[in-house]
Amino acid sequence: MSDCRFMAANAEGPATIYLREYEKCQCNNLSVEQATALSERFARQLTMGWNWQLQTWELSAKQYVGIIVLDDLRIHIEPKVNLQNLFYMLTYAYDLADFRREAVALASSENIFEFIVVIFLRQVEQLVRRGIYRAYVTEEENQPYLRGRLLLADHLQRNALHMQRFYQRISEFTADVLENRILRYTLGLLARLEYREPGLRQQIRRVASAFAEVSPAPIASADCDRLVYAPERRLSSTHQPGSPVDAAPLSGRAGRIDPVRRLSVGHEQGF
Repeated sequence: MSDCRFMAANAEGPATIYLREYEKCQCNNLSVEQATALSERFARQLTMGWNWQLQTWELSAKQYVGIIVLDDLRIHIEPKVNLQNLFYMLTYAYDLADFRREAVALASSENIFEFIVVIFLRQVEQLVRRGIYRAYVTEEENQPYLRGRLLLADHLQRNALHMQRFYQRISEFTADVLENRILRYTLGLLARLEYREPGLRQQIRRVASAFAEVSPAPIASADCDRLVYAPERRLSSTHQPGSPVDAAPLSGRAGRIDPVRRLSVGHEQGF
């Protein structure tokens, strides 16, 4: 077992560890807090352990590639397969432009991340061109005007002293649904990152503007678990199992939700 490839923090970013899919390595640069966070939050992507004999941390990557982000640490998990083969599989799976050997010169998981962001953007753009998903949302509210079904028993109970209000149930056909909130939140986080590709952030902001009527609510991993894949829904033509939306799991970090910055793609599921 070799030592992890480690790059100390500098002006361009935090400390970074590099390893390959299924690779095991030793790292004595981790703090207890970092090791605890990795063990608790990223057990699907990494196995952490303390080697008492060598007095060092041991990291073992699983079948995921991508970037794990903590406040003061990044871990780049690179694929075992040749990058050209990986990009070919991605372009084939998502019907992108033909991949040619001479057209791409990428050598790090940062570039893999940007490549997957581009796939994600193209699929969301296709969704926007067809019209974003809408559904009926039912809510109960107490308003000074009646625009839905009056709930008489609740109205009398709640408004005995405020008869100028109406407690009612309202069904509204809206784009402000969970599926679109996940997309808007993800696009908002992507727009805050730095990219090597010029104009990519501007493109992300342009796509995000199509979701202006959707609430910019924070999203947690549990929110994604609430979604049920339904082939007959318009959203499903772009958001299908195995798509970049599924490949960008949501996770908590330092008290806030941060999807997509910690991007991991499972080869066994993705391909």
